[in-house]
Amino acid sequence: MFLRLLPPLLVAATPVFAEVDLCPMTDDGANCVRILACIGEQGRWFHGRAFGRGEGTLAGVVNDGATCAGDWTSRNAFGTGQANVVCDDGMSATVIYFY
Repeated sequence: MFLRLLPPLLVAATPVFAEVDLCPMTDDGANCVRILACIGEQGRWFHGRAFGRGEGTLAGVVNDGATCAGDWTSRNAFGTGQANVVCDDGMSATVIYFY
């Protein structure tokens, strides 16, 4: 089952939960970006992290407790990318995002 995450919101500058920095830049320059995304229009949301530059992995949780993991890649020079996500509750999604 593929679901659309609408709208994906990448939060890089200010942590959503200021008491814990879950996405620090590493000394070797590896990139970490916070992810906060609404799932559909029923109030579900995803909170996690994406690692890498140009492509990489992602992991996080849905507000109902399901854990999710996947991969992402930048698709072209026009600022779009694709992420593939699978959660432990059986949900899977392909997300087209803009950056």
